[in-house]
Amino acid sequence: MWDTNVDAWHKRMEAQSSEEIFIASEIYHTPYNTLYLSENTDIRELQKYPVLIYAHPVIMTGKRAAILKEYVSNGGILIIGCRSGYKQENGKCVMLPQPGLLQEITGSDVRDFTFTSPAEPPVTASWNGQMIDMPLFNDIMEPVEGGETLAFYDNSYYAEKPAIIRKNTGKGYAIHFGSTFSRENMKVLLEYTGILEPFQEMLQTPQEVEVIQRVKGNKKYFFVLNYMDLEQKIVLKKQMRSLYDNVTVNGEICLKPYETIVYEVLE
Repeated sequence: MWDTNVDAWHKRMEAQSSEEIFIASEIYHTPYNTLYLSENTDIRELQKYPVLIYAHPVIMTGKRAAILKEYVSNGGILIIGCRSGYKQENGKCVMLPQPGLLQEITGSDVRDFTFTSPAEPPVTASWNGQMIDMPLFNDIMEPVEGGETLAFYDNSYYAEKPAIIRKNTGKGYAIHFGSTFSRENMKVLLEYTGILEPFQEMLQTPQEVEVIQRVKGNKKYFFVLNYMDLEQKIVLKKQMRSLYDNVTVNGEICLKPYETIVYEVLE
């Protein structure tokens, strides 16, 4: 934490990515949690989650790299961003190619890196026929040791160089995303990893409405909150019971400004 607070480059990237990952989880209705990875973290703590986003892990140790590799090998999906794995615990740079001890998991080799320039057009990359933003900072990479390039930069002096690299390990895979995270590129990543809007088979809501699921026993509940001063329409795709008035409903529902509802799923 001390190193994070004094590393001026890292603070810029961490601040943006942390906020944008949170915003993306809210507007795309993808629940998330925050974990602290330590030397004593149990693999069972990680395996509860299908996807881990370790935005910019500057300091990496052998134990932490090993538990992340075990997580991926057991079927997990690990996503790291730019500027990862380049320091030891004492804050000194490692004598290894970036991302350091994570390279075995990511299959990526950072050959160059740079902040984006406000004097140039925004940097983008092409991935599966779509253009995604690569803001603030860029790793310019090459795939190594089984790594596979998923996307290439579109512009700047590193155009056509790898921007996103994936490596399969065991039952899972890791993605080295060579930039900071934004709500736009997070949508692409959430969709690619199969966790975008996991509740859409049960209810459909606009981005302005927050949806939180809670489970108690064998029952599922949805907390639906309209933060706007305008009415919002949602669609319930299963029979649900409103706990406020004990009314069973489905189909299209109109939420009043700032209205909240708690539903129990009946099917």
